[in-house]
Amino acid sequence: GAGIEADVPDDPALVDPRHRIVVAWVLREAVTNVVRHSGATRCVVELDTDRMRVTDDGQGTKVHKEGNGLRGIRERVCAAGGTLTLTTGPTGGTVLEVTLD
Repeated sequence: GAGIEADVPDDPALVDPRHRIVVAWVLREAVTNVVRHSGATRCVVELDTDRMRVTDDGQGTKVHKEGNGLRGIRERVCAAGGTLTLTTGPTGGTVLEVTLD
């Protein structure tokens, strides 16, 4: 509905059951940010047992300051013992990556 092509994993059960709630919450917030702020035409979600990456082809991280949504993601990931990185992708856009222990 947002005009953004989505590439999402076929099997989200790959995520470690201990991390599923945090990953689901972060994924929802990250995709909301892509839709609202990025200007992207494509979004890719990658999942692993202890890692999630959301990549878009939008404006990148230099356009917006870290707002409440990203701050909330960072706090929730940190509380779960994980790390959050937010970078500009190699061809632009934004890469949000969460790694959980």
